[in-house]
Amino acid sequence: MDCVIINDKTYNVTTRRYAYPVGEFLCAVAINNGYKIYRLKQGKPFIGTLFATLEDCLGAIKIMYEVYGEYFPIWENDEWKDVNIPALARWSVKSGNDLYEFVKQTEAHGQPIRCSSLYQEI
Repeated sequence: MDCVIINDKTYNVTTRRYAYPVGEFLCAVAINNGYKIYRLKQGKPFIGTLFATLEDCLGAIKIMYEVYGEYFPIWENDEWKDVNIPALARWSVKSGNDLYEFVKQTEAHGQPIRCSSLYQEI
């Protein structure tokens, strides 16, 4: 798998990070003791959930494309480049609210999860 460098714009100071792109919108990025899903072009986290391994993160990205993929082109519009797609689409996609609530819980918990945990929500 090819690796690219993105500019992580999560905080005030931009940090260069290695990323593993999947499609044109999302990528996996190594963060501390796990991996997170980032928006490839914006350099910001897609969700705050931490995944245990690169494989878990890549699997989760595939799920996100299946659930939210039709909404990702919204980010190409400058006025919508920072929209939270899981929040926006939570009532419009199959299992969207369950997945949104699960992500919120995992973000608050802060511990790495496995991709299989997401499959239980969709």
